[in-house]
Amino acid sequence: MKGKTTGSVLRAFRVMADLDTKYVAEKIGRSEETVRRWERDATSPTYDDLKVLRDLYGDFFGFLP
Repeated sequence: MKGKTTGSVLRAFRVMADLDTKYVAEKIGRSEETVRRWERDATSPTYDDLKVLRDLYGDFFGFLP
């Protein structure tokens, strides 16, 4: 996904996993607004947040150890 922003990649992975922002927020212990901000590139998730998202989104996050 060359040339994409972090937010657009996060949104694409969420959509591919067929999840909505409310479900993601509940599962990772963040607010729905926080998830939306990440996807709009208004703020950035921490590395720990990304690891939790990787576990939630599955194989789409293959680039994180």
